[in-house]
Amino acid sequence: MVFKKLPDGAVYNGEWHNCQPEGYGAMTYTDGSRYEGTWHEGQRDGTGKYVCPDYEFHGTWRHNRPNGQGVKTWKTAGVYDGWFVNGLREGSGTMTWTKTGRKYTGQWRGDRMNGRGICHWPDGTWYDGEWSVLDGERHGHGKYTYADGSTYTGLYQKGLKHGAGVLVTTTHVYRGTWKENRFEGEFTVTVRATGVKSKVRYKNGKKQ
Repeated sequence: MVFKKLPDGAVYNGEWHNCQPEGYGAMTYTDGSRYEGTWHEGQRDGTGKYVCPDYEFHGTWRHNRPNGQGVKTWKTAGVYDGWFVNGLREGSGTMTWTKTGRKYTGQWRGDRMNGRGICHWPDGTWYDGEWSVLDGERHGHGKYTYADGSTYTGLYQKGLKHGAGVLVTTTHVYRGTWKENRFEGEFTVTVRATGVKSKVRYKNGKKQ
């Protein structure tokens, strides 16, 4: 065990080998951030906890970055519990946003929601489907459930209903095509109480 002040001003207290941290130890950096955990060849490697002014991370490290499973807690943004690759959210994980109360559980890529996932909002609405890494929005096929129990099942593009889908409300079923969140083209509309069907055409969301 050693206690050392390094040339860059950081202070290290822990196990030491070949003139560098090796094993278990704690490093306090000049900006006030601190890491306590395992080291290998002078790098954060293994299990450890890092605390800085903006966030804290507790989990698995490799080559000085979070790699593997861990929990990252931001001071204001929220909490992520899941997998990391080179410091970014990657693989499966759950993110809860503090300000909005939104909660997402599913796949991540490049620090964004991507692939299959379920997102819940505080108002009772939720979405189960595909997401895009390009903007972290709903993209592909999925099912959105409204607070009143109505559902939309179909295609999304850039977070908007876009393509073939089915909207089931408390009174009717609408089967057709959406364009940027609006009805577009011919729809089959079914009255749920009677089963009566009719054909209705829409343009820019308006009945023709």
